[in-house]
Amino acid sequence: MAACGSDGDTASGTPAATPQGDTPATITFLSYNYGTPGLGGTGTQALLDAFAKAHPKITVKPQGVAVKDVLTRLRTDTAAGDPPDVAQIGWSKMAEAVDALPITPVQKVAGSEWESATAGISKSILSAVSTNGVVAAMPFTMSIPVMYYNADLFRAAGLDPQHPPTTLADVKAAALKIKATGKQGVYISVVDSGKSDYLTQSVVNSNGGSLVDKNGGVTLDKQPAVEALATIADLTASGAQPGVKAEAALAAFTKGDLGMFVTSTALLASAQKAA
Repeated sequence: MAACGSDGDTASGTPAATPQGDTPATITFLSYNYGTPGLGGTGTQALLDAFAKAHPKITVKPQGVAVKDVLTRLRTDTAAGDPPDVAQIGWSKMAEAVDALPITPVQKVAGSEWESATAGISKSILSAVSTNGVVAAMPFTMSIPVMYYNADLFRAAGLDPQHPPTTLADVKAAALKIKATGKQGVYISVVDSGKSDYLTQSVVNSNGGSLVDKNGGVTLDKQPAVEALATIADLTASGAQPGVKAEAALAAFTKGDLGMFVTSTALLASAQKAA
């Protein structure tokens, strides 16, 4: 299962045999959401519970692993001859996983049920997780970068929460005004290794650049990409952005001590609860 999300992919190993009649089966499942606090963990457990109820003869043995360690763990377990049947891994690591591991494409696992199983799923999303025209991994979640902001901190800094910043230059100016009140200004999760794939891409693309060219060559050394990332670095250098890890920024935002937070839509539920 490929996903964008928390810190940070694809079905790995040999699929478990489909049980016939009353024949029991066990599936091992490696997940970076399983056992975690918040929506990701509770949602994953709900899926596991629903699956167990629908398929009482199939036992799923889940194991939680940090998103940054999933690919390394998959490599290690595969080399030891004991890969999980299913693994959840960030989309940014999918290409490497498909290239380096004995992946069984999920489309081939589904066989004749594929069309009905994927009815309603965006073809663009399916093509993003395809290799040579075959869907290698099942899309699991989609994260979209958004900017959350604290309207109370905006008002305290003399800013209008009805007209939030629309450019990074505006973000910097607003963040410095918020910092002058004793709070932190902004945090953009590009500096967080778990989110940097799609957030970095968004920042670079918004400046007219790209991460790779049409031939697959890396273009991070081109002017649009350099300018975009230098702008993010300047936020920290100027004091508009605290030089902390994402976990600290999240804690500050949910406490009401950070004015703006650019990160995944996955934060929405906890941000609303904190507000």
